[in-house]
Amino acid sequence: MKTPNALALLQDGIELDRHYAFVYCSPSRSSFMTGRLPYHVQQINRQNCDTGQGVAPLNMTFLPAKLAAVGYQTFHVGKWHLGMSTPGHIPKGRGFQESLVYFEGAEDHNTQRSCQDPECIIPIPANASSPYDLWVDDGPATALAGVEHSGFLFGRTAVGYVQALNLSNGPLFMHLAPASSHTPLE
Repeated sequence: MKTPNALALLQDGIELDRHYAFVYCSPSRSSFMTGRLPYHVQQINRQNCDTGQGVAPLNMTFLPAKLAAVGYQTFHVGKWHLGMSTPGHIPKGRGFQESLVYFEGAEDHNTQRSCQDPECIIPIPANASSPYDLWVDDGPATALAGVEHSGFLFGRTAVGYVQALNLSNGPLFMHLAPASSHTPLE
């Protein structure tokens, strides 16, 4: 396959040619963020409110914290699913300077309401008690919730970060985890 754009990015960047994935998404993400195998971080794909084995321990430094310490601008856009039970578990607490995220393992991509995979295929009424699962930095993003499909929202946000980027403030590290690649398939 000819990929001239990807090759051009590689020439100006760093090739990460070793990677470790797990059968579930959250342990793989924890592995990437900590540099440790899922066996040493967590192997459970639990809900984010879990303070036990379902999240990476707070004593493990995440990649964006290390990069921010050496001058990188750090942004996270999309699915988080790495913890939310304390301010230290959310992207801001893990080294991201700015973020637009959904915390749980799945969300309704049109309403941004928290859900469990099979349940969010069923439309959720506007007056439902299911909370919005959309945050900007360290607070709820209720003004953005339900306005557009998450794929468009996250894409527009990522492009906005790049367009507003001031390289004199340091290089960029952005973790983009789009919602459309995850269930429910809406």
